[in-house]
Amino acid sequence: MYSPPDSVVVDRIQRAFPSDELRERARATNLVERERKFDIVALFYTLTFGFAAGTDRSLQAFLERYVEMADCDKLSYAAFHDWFEPGFVALLREILDDAIENLDTGRAELNGRLERSG
Repeated sequence: MYSPPDSVVVDRIQRAFPSDELRERARATNLVERERKFDIVALFYTLTFGFAAGTDRSLQAFLERYVEMADCDKLSYAAFHDWFEPGFVALLREILDDAIENLDTGRAELNGRLERSG
């Protein structure tokens, strides 16, 4: 099976989830009031690609990966934990809904599998 080079995969992901758009969405939902240690782009990529693919899926491991990706000195667990609120969940759902909507609908193997139940 063909596997594209990492640079191609990274490019596709960045085009699918542009950093500027992620920041704009976070501001629009009032999730970001000040951009000090909260970096929505780093948080999004850490959660969706780094954390989900890792072997240690504890919140502490997630925090450590985020601090590394966001290139911040350190972040308290309490401050980090406070970010996980209904507004953040709504933002992730909005991003996912848009990504699903923009999928290539010609891919028959995905038909019906990504529909939201409820």
